[in-house]
Amino acid sequence: MIRFAKSITLSVAAAALLSACSRPMATFQASKPMHYYSPSGPMVSTETGNATPEVTAGAHPEQPNTTLPTPTEQVAPALASLKATYATDKRMTRRLARIEQQLTENRAAPVNIIAQKTSLVQRLVLKKMAKQMQRKLAPNQATDIAGPARLGLIIAGVGLLLLIIGNAFFSILGLIALLAGGALFVYSLLQE
Repeated sequence: MIRFAKSITLSVAAAALLSACSRPMATFQASKPMHYYSPSGPMVSTETGNATPEVTAGAHPEQPNTTLPTPTEQVAPALASLKATYATDKRMTRRLARIEQQLTENRAAPVNIIAQKTSLVQRLVLKKMAKQMQRKLAPNQATDIAGPARLGLIIAGVGLLLLIIGNAFFSILGLIALLAGGALFVYSLLQE
């Protein structure tokens, strides 16, 4: 009898170990935005032959003087083409005028961006977004059985063991536990 109980316990433990799996989870990870700029104009090499530049102890090599285009310069061709296309539409001309006004205001006032620590509300929002992303990216993932459903399965399992292993008194007790656990499990599944 003891050997039978040990083999049942070992098989249940092996089944639990083999059925446990972990799936990768996608989360939202906030990061700093990165801006990439390319220098305007072609790069031309002016060196000829094997000439090596001589650098003195205190001197710095001359840096190319590249200026980054302002947002107004970047958007100007697109705004011009939009003005030409929607010249007759009053609503679009108003919107384009408002865009130009905002661009000139932003150019006049430089923006100082300071890195701040995330607040509690921001962390909660990020956590909620991560959960939503995880649900959308892994919709077939089985949800955990929790609460009364888990309790019903445990009671039914103990009742089944008592029914199989026990003598007359414990087998009747096991049958009652099996029926009660099964009923609790089905009831909790119907409530979800």
